[in-house]
Amino acid sequence: VRDACPRGGGPGAAGSGPLVASGTGFHLVYVRSGSALVRGCSGRLACQGPVLICLNEDDWLELESGHALDGEIVSFDPAIINDRFADRRLLADPGMNGTTLAQDRFYLLPFVERSDMVRACLELSPAMLPLLEDRLVRMNEQLERQPGYWPCRARSFLLELLFSANQIFLDPPSQAKPDSPPGPGAIRRLPAEPHSLEPVLQYLDTNFASDLALDELARRFGTNRTTLNQRFQALCGMSVMAYVIQLRLRFAALLLRDTALPVAEVMERVGFADLTHFGRMFRKGYQMSPVEYRTAHSWLYRPASRAS
Repeated sequence: VRDACPRGGGPGAAGSGPLVASGTGFHLVYVRSGSALVRGCSGRLACQGPVLICLNEDDWLELESGHALDGEIVSFDPAIINDRFADRRLLADPGMNGTTLAQDRFYLLPFVERSDMVRACLELSPAMLPLLEDRLVRMNEQLERQPGYWPCRARSFLLELLFSANQIFLDPPSQAKPDSPPGPGAIRRLPAEPHSLEPVLQYLDTNFASDLALDELARRFGTNRTTLNQRFQALCGMSVMAYVIQLRLRFAALLLRDTALPVAEVMERVGFADLTHFGRMFRKGYQMSPVEYRTAHSWLYRPASRAS
């Protein structure tokens, strides 16, 4: 479900009743622009768009006041990510390492693993906004028009929003700390020095499915390809394009697990142009073909008696 946030016409404008009531599912609250003073289950909070607020069904959120406020609320049941999450106890159990459930729960971390409302608020970088707006529009089109494959396509756009939100949750700019080089699914922290690669990483995290060229990327960030690759290798332990490929494969695995989209469409969505090349890279990363991975890990194809 996708709804508009109340628009605050002035400093004292407020919505009538709660923006989000407890017990009503999970919610992505997208504050597109303006400022708001909100009250939630862990106190009062001031926020200024653009920001994402990730709420679980125990959370509630009321708008005390808003100024020029504009935004949207995407509400969903976590069982749409994996049907076994109908049992909410599974969301509270982090001890499922290596299972399909653990992989799917990973993309709900901003909703289920944070101590207060501040950690639920994700600051959005300018580079991320075009993708976020595009995915919201395309998800809404699928929900309204309901063309072929519309449930899977709508779900895939929601998964992409959750994928991006999770990247921000794991790498909050204000809490950047150095850590080990990232791998697929690893938690990455950035060094806090002024000339870090954080802007480059944010750009790649948002635009990994685009047609990326190293020379163009270097020009965008005021350097050359050799220096960019050297700095990237020192920070992340891999080249720029190796990092991009890992992001593409991570999102491809997510779409293969949690949608029934054709493999060719998954390939295009994550930025590959050739099915053979995609299959080869996927097998290199996951030791099986995309079809084999889907058969082994997708809950949509799981017999009723099979455990994940």
